Amino acid sequence: MQMTADTKTEKKKRFDCVEMKRDAQRRIYRELAGKTLDEELKDWRQAGKRMSARIEKNKRQVAATR
Repeated sequence: MQMTADTKTEKKKRFDCVEMKRDAQRRIYRELAGKTLDEELKDWRQAGKRMSARIEKNKRQVAATR
């Protein structure tokens, strides 16, 4: 059976990862707008520390369930 445009159904995505990425890019762009390079680097370092803390917390939680 040949699929035509009329018989082909399109799935609706429940989650659009590309749109999520673009939203994050826009948010980061707005947050960094007007900052100096030193201020941007400080923000990225702080974000990295927060992410490391979240990862360690998650590791402890997973280890506690085993």
